[in-house]
Amino acid sequence: MADLLKKLRKYSKKKIYPFHMPGHKRLFPHPYLGPLYAIDITEIEGFDDLHDPKGIILDSMRKASKLYQADETFFLINGSTAGILSAISGTVGQNDKIVIARNSHKSAYNAIFLRKADPVYIYPPYLKEVKIWGSVSACEVEKMLDANPECKAVFITSPTYEGIISDIKSIADVAHNYGLPLIVDEAHGAHLGLSKRFPESAVHLGADIVIQSIHKTLPFPTQTALLHINGNLVDRNKIKKYISMFQTSSPSYVLLAGIDEGLNFIEKNKSRLFKKLEDNLDIFLNQCNQLKYFKIFQKSMMTRDYIFEKDNSRIVVTWNEIEVTGSYIMKLLSENFGIQIEMAEVNYIIAIAGIMDTKEGFKRFYSALEEIEKLIEQEEKNRKKSSIKKVEFVINPPEIRFLPSEIEGKKIENILLEKAIDRVVADYIYLYPPGLPLVIPGEILSKELIFHLVQYLESGFFLKGISQKGKYLVNVVKE
Repeated sequence: MADLLKKLRKYSKKKIYPFHMPGHKRLFPHPYLGPLYAIDITEIEGFDDLHDPKGIILDSMRKASKLYQADETFFLINGSTAGILSAISGTVGQNDKIVIARNSHKSAYNAIFLRKADPVYIYPPYLKEVKIWGSVSACEVEKMLDANPECKAVFITSPTYEGIISDIKSIADVAHNYGLPLIVDEAHGAHLGLSKRFPESAVHLGADIVIQSIHKTLPFPTQTALLHINGNLVDRNKIKKYISMFQTSSPSYVLLAGIDEGLNFIEKNKSRLFKKLEDNLDIFLNQCNQLKYFKIFQKSMMTRDYIFEKDNSRIVVTWNEIEVTGSYIMKLLSENFGIQIEMAEVNYIIAIAGIMDTKEGFKRFYSALEEIEKLIEQEEKNRKKSSIKKVEFVINPPEIRFLPSEIEGKKIENILLEKAIDRVVADYIYLYPPGLPLVIPGEILSKELIFHLVQYLESGFFLKGISQKGKYLVNVVKE
């Protein structure tokens, strides 16, 4: 059967008048959007149905399954968020327990909230050398399952936003020993397993459900993603039901065509594109060894023997000898050098490299880092202006008073953050991106936790969940 984009283009040239949605009628006169609108249709005869695919969309999903070597693959046009909501909803019910890594994306917590489930948290180790969270260990998962044998599933994120990859095979073995499915949020790892130079995908290592944001690291349209299912531990019909619930009933054929074209493109050009990326990364990483202050996070920087792999396409730039914030470095890169990075944390920045990056782009990034080092060294005034106390967001696990779902219906009040010691927080508090909650509804705000939140705020970062109208205000459960 013909590829979706070819079929859409062919259809757009026919003289068929559309007395159906969408309302632009494929005639919107715009120089850039017009060609997209010309192929933007609804579920009409001959173009299949995303919610019950039997034709061209099913063929395309099978193409994705073959590329990733999964048993079954589903297209997501509401992002990995829809996949995570579906995976947790399809495996965990009301009052059920789920083992979940504490550094999971907010969509996982939203799923737990919707299902009124009971999270059992695993706290990954904190890598002090680079001030980021490490990997989830199989031993820790086993310990949690021993203590909570009634758990229904295990959920972890791998790779993390910083590119740290857990030992999926060992974790899958532990989960399966308890008869439980392993769900892996691999949103930032859609490129894994497509080249021997990069680590394997969780799809190949025993995970039962794997969710990938193909748009994050590969040439696919924004908000497109895949959900892969392997094995027999998961009720596939249940997952399909929730995918249908969490996706729009009017899917964009522009996005679906983008997925199909992206799959074709990678299938045909995979070896050449990944070789180019690998060569560019080698040159860039070797160059960065000459930098005075900036270091690119590598596993070799660890003083302890942590068990994890590192995805080198996730460029984490760290520093120790200069007291500047990531937001300051990000601003310099954008305003002075025309480079927009993915994310800034207090002590590091993140840049995402992919198969569409150019040699010139890597050269420009390295030159910018080199120039910023000189700027920071020479301009003492600017350095002082951006200097901060070293921030390490390391806290003892907060005390949990309520499950997130139990907050609903309770009376809430908005108070000064400094006055909120020992109060129960009512909203998620997180730095976005990446959207990993620092505080979860139902947890108690300790003095230590508030101190760290204030450090973030005073370092120039915006935390969602805290309003900044001249003062720092937070929603807490009314006593």
